[in-house]
Amino acid sequence: MREFLNYIKLYILKYKDVIENTSFFTGLIKEYKVVSCFAETNFYEELHSRIINNYGADIAIIVILSEKRIIFRKNSKTCDIDLCKLAQILSDGECDESSNELAAGKLTDNFINLTKKFIKCS
Repeated sequence: MREFLNYIKLYILKYKDVIENTSFFTGLIKEYKVVSCFAETNFYEELHSRIINNYGADIAIIVILSEKRIIFRKNSKTCDIDLCKLAQILSDGECDESSNELAAGKLTDNFINLTKKFIKCS
């Protein structure tokens, strides 16, 4: 049991470190609020949830520079954009057609040009 508790403590410390050392950026795609960040971590689900819940994003984007990959997630309560099409247009992306809430793509010039207009969240 003690080993399990230590594992949980380590997980929380790593997550806290990621959150404290991650910068978030915001912009618009159509009328939707987008918040993005750069991350080299395994906390993608947690970062997406933080972006949507804490920053009120309609679309959350995580950029993984080392893999030149992008992960998109949308808040289905506030956003009805076709995430698959968005990922295809911005990043030559793809998604599972059964779930339009998550998509992934490559780091492309289209995506880079869009995000140049984003500003750092305060």
